Amino acid sequence: MFSIDLTAVLLGSIALACQLGGLLVPGWWVVGEPGENRTVHYGIWTTIVCEQGSCEERETDASGRNAWIQVTKVFEVVAAVLVAVAVTLYAVGLFKASGAHVLNRLFVCLMAIAGTSIVIGIAVFAKKSAGLARYPKRETSGGKVDWPIGLSAAAAILCFLDALAVGLFLRTSKSLSESNLFDS
Repeated sequence: MFSIDLTAVLLGSIALACQLGGLLVPGWWVVGEPGENRTVHYGIWTTIVCEQGSCEERETDASGRNAWIQVTKVFEVVAAVLVAVAVTLYAVGLFKASGAHVLNRLFVCLMAIAGTSIVIGIAVFAKKSAGLARYPKRETSGGKVDWPIGLSAAAAILCFLDALAVGLFLRTSKSLSESNLFDS
């Protein structure tokens, strides 16, 4: 049997893994093509600059004109913490029947907030990296998103799906541990 409990924990764990991968892998925004002499992979924490086959890793500048990166960092880290707390609370609810309903409702709220936080962080990063602001043209203008930002986007989608799935099953009169996805 494939229960909602397994679904909730599995989706939450995959969302956490995707979010951590998106947070830790540099390259949310890439300027230049791989065949060019200079390619820059901008990430939240580090930036990798490749010139003529040699690459150098630097800490991403998050001061002055780039202080907006701090906003992205906060939203993305808060989201990862919220997902971890939500999955932990759900697991505790599996073993503590008396408060499980409250913990499951809290799980739904935390997962929805985490998904929203991820989307806001991605939106700020993409908007500012693309140079869609009143400020002069940035060095990141003309770049494109790369796959690590997709990991965080996938985490947001999984958070929303998890919150939706558990939220829908909370509306039934059965307890979550008795509900199965494939029972008729």
